[in-house]
Amino acid sequence: LLQPLEMQFRGLYVTEKGDHLNLSDYHSLRIICNLLSLLLIIFGSILFKPEMFNIILVIGIIKIIESQMDISYASFQRRDYLYYISYSKIIRGLLTVFLVFLLISNSVSLIFILYYWLFLWLLIYIFIDINIGKYQY
Repeated sequence: LLQPLEMQFRGLYVTEKGDHLNLSDYHSLRIICNLLSLLLIIFGSILFKPEMFNIILVIGIIKIIESQMDISYASFQRRDYLYYISYSKIIRGLLTVFLVFLLISNSVSLIFILYYWLFLWLLIYIFIDINIGKYQY
């Protein structure tokens, strides 16, 4: 559902010649597309699966955070700091697997696993991706 509105901004930003648009322009456009996606998710889940509204909404928000991370990765990729992308993805992947394994082994319900997953990715985005980006400019 989110894929059509993602529009591959990372690739556009990395391959853009000149400085017609800066990262904040792509970031703003991504936020607008994310808000449209969130509205589609809300309306779609209410219409088709209202009993799963919370699960669909949380997964949608997780995907929105992931798309915001992708824009951060675009700035790293454009400056050839690909190792920062690797660090972020490795940390995010390992912590997510560990978190989900820990919660499943303690019989936590799916919705709470998704809430913790969302919180973890939000922390990673704020404290790793955004902070690394601040020191690179």
